[in-house]
Amino acid sequence: MAPLEFWALDTGRELRTLRGHAGSVWSIAWSPDGRELATGSDDSTARVWDVRTGNQLLRMDGHQGSVWSTAWSPDGSKLATWSWDKTVKLWDARSGREVLTLRGHEGPVYSVAWERDGKRLASAGGDRIAQLYVIDPNELLQVVRSRMTRDLTPGESRRYLNEQR
Repeated sequence: MAPLEFWALDTGRELRTLRGHAGSVWSIAWSPDGRELATGSDDSTARVWDVRTGNQLLRMDGHQGSVWSTAWSPDGSKLATWSWDKTVKLWDARSGREVLTLRGHEGPVYSVAWERDGKRLASAGGDRIAQLYVIDPNELLQVVRSRMTRDLTPGESRRYLNEQR
């Protein structure tokens, strides 16, 4: 297991060690409220940790390659992960449930950034392409409706919103 170690800069003492990842840890990101850390690893997982206790709160499996990095949505409700597998995944930051897989890159995804209001997500990858994803369902519906020539069926609407029924 690849441990994450926290050290006090002023004393040089080790404060805490987080254990759980089976591969190298590539990234670490603070939650907006500073209470949790998200990590991405060579073991194809992302994990969320309680900063105070060091306990692992969530393990998110789903990528087929190394998780390069993680990014919290501005409100802390979602976590974006991106990977060598050419995808960006969105997770519910409370349950760890995969909410959405964003595809479109033809190479590994190297970077992701949330828009300040959390309604859009931008990604850049090894394919030299930057993509902008509309995350907010209401905004997505507005985009879809502005380009449609007919009304969506209920089933089509659920597919656009990635709802399961």
